[in-house]
Amino acid sequence: MPQDTPTYLSLKLAAARKASPRATGDITYRILCNENRTLLFFTIVGNDGGGYWSREILPFERIESCLAEFTDSNPFRAKNLSGAFIGRSVNSWGFLLAALRAEGLVAPVPDSPHQHQKAGNWADWKDTMLRADGEIYVPPAKSEASSASQPPESGNSEATESAGADSGAGDSGGAPVPPGRKGRGSKARPVGGTREPENDDARPA
Repeated sequence: MPQDTPTYLSLKLAAARKASPRATGDITYRILCNENRTLLFFTIVGNDGGGYWSREILPFERIESCLAEFTDSNPFRAKNLSGAFIGRSVNSWGFLLAALRAEGLVAPVPDSPHQHQKAGNWADWKDTMLRADGEIYVPPAKSEASSASQPPESGNSEATESAGADSGAGDSGGAPVPPGRKGRGSKARPVGGTREPENDDARPA
């Protein structure tokens, strides 16, 4: 491993149902930490519905910063997570949101399917994760991550326009979930029926 490549520990590999009410299937994500167990990271590693997304390894502190101004009385949308990414794929925001929901860190706002609010105790969650068992994780090379890219998903002209703008944006993902990949007590399920847009925030607010 090159000396300038960070060493991560994988603490959790799990599947999460996509957050958009019109999307089908699951995403798969990992929670990582650094060798000293002082920092946490999220990375989206699979999507059983196809479409581009970013495989960036996101510092949890960056996610916290994106949502720092939001409270229970001040909900947010998936696009408010865009600042956590360097890549521009609209799908990435919604996929990260799905992972955060699966971890109990955010929850949907009742009767408002496109808005979300913080949930749970983030400090306790971080402490628990940093004490979890882990194993060495080596991120895939960019060429490997992008070699199996699939066309962006689209269900309407708004989603297609947004996804098409991202197809050359330099995002590093797009690979489907490998068969048999499992999380702890969860399994990515195959997608059936017509593909739907991943992120309803593709439309103007």
